Amino acid sequence: MGRPEAAGLTAVDKVHKGKGRTVNARFSVMCAHYLYDPDFCNVAAGWEKGRVEKNVQYSRRRIWIEAARHRFSSFVELNAWLSERCRALWNEIRHPEHSQFNVGTRWLGSPRFQCNK
Repeated sequence: MGRPEAAGLTAVDKVHKGKGRTVNARFSVMCAHYLYDPDFCNVAAGWEKGRVEKNVQYSRRRIWIEAARHRFSSFVELNAWLSERCRALWNEIRHPEHSQFNVGTRWLGSPRFQCNK
């Protein structure tokens, strides 16, 4: 059998000192498409990701507590509800520096990026 080949699914080509990174061209194009600048954490510095991880944890709990109150007849119905609920929550989350923007308007307002080219 052997081991599988590396998928090459990394955004970073080279890690520099501190937060410096050289990103691959495809990732750079995606950042430009969605109009955001990547903000990388330092290597082996898990505490730097705390705010993001906490928000993910909070959102998961919030969504699944709500989901437990419903009865879904199928996974299709559950997935449709999850999609609708996530999109609604995205419209509540404000950008920390630009409060006039929210996740929903920034991501859903853009045409989809073809990442598999």
